Amino acid sequence: GVPEQIEQVILNLCVNASHAMTIMRKENEKQGGRLTIGIKKICIDHLFCSIHPEATPGRFLLISLADTGVGIESSIIKKIYDPFFTTKMQGIGTGLGLAMVYNIIHQHNGFIDVYSEVDVGSTFNIYLPEHEQWDQSVQPGEDNEIIHGNGCVLVIDDEDVVRIIARNILSECGYEVILAEDGRRGIELFMKMQDRIKAVLLDMAMPGMSGDEVFGELKKIRPDVKVLLSSGFKQDTRVEKVLSLGVSGFIQKPYSMIEMSYKLNDVISRTEPEP
Repeated sequence: GVPEQIEQVILNLCVNASHAMTIMRKENEKQGGRLTIGIKKICIDHLFCSIHPEATPGRFLLISLADTGVGIESSIIKKIYDPFFTTKMQGIGTGLGLAMVYNIIHQHNGFIDVYSEVDVGSTFNIYLPEHEQWDQSVQPGEDNEIIHGNGCVLVIDDEDVVRIIARNILSECGYEVILAEDGRRGIELFMKMQDRIKAVLLDMAMPGMSGDEVFGELKKIRPDVKVLLSSGFKQDTRVEKVLSLGVSGFIQKPYSMIEMSYKLNDVISRTEPEP
């Protein structure tokens, strides 16, 4: 039945996560880590679909499984759902696990994506269409309105696709958008245009300068800078560190237009606490 299949999917991903945090580590590395499982309702819009060819607009349940394991090289992420593909040592695992996960999710008209960074961890996001019976309490249009804003937002992210989707979302929400492909360029643009920039959408994990370093530099230029930090990982000590340094908010990738409109509105309308 369906519950057993979904259970199988989650169990499979948990086993993979436990391997990523133990047997796949180098011999001298500390064993173990943290596995976080979460579930939330998400409304998927046309902009989200533009970067997820398998997605369709509508209401979904999002099940996230995040580990702090060895991570997956970006060059092999596209292959991980192929039957028999495995990153584990010879003799451990058949590699059928993720192919099976992928097939089960697709049978239920869902889809799956993964954010991963070597030596940081992986987050698997499973999207399953919400069943109509579960949804009777929700009136059409409820929680479905974006909050419009105005002014200029600087987006600092090294991934082309993410910059484009952020620009499209923010433009539809009413903002003017400036894009920077890395931390140095972001700092340069902020230095030049700080009087016009209302808020910064900042990626946590970038080659070169990381999000926390960029945030430090932005704060030097303007101590009251409003920053919305974004990352595919919520359970990341680096994210916790930057939040403790005074970042105004956090949004987990992938984000929908509604979620972004709310989070950015919160960040912009926040009054900073007294030091």
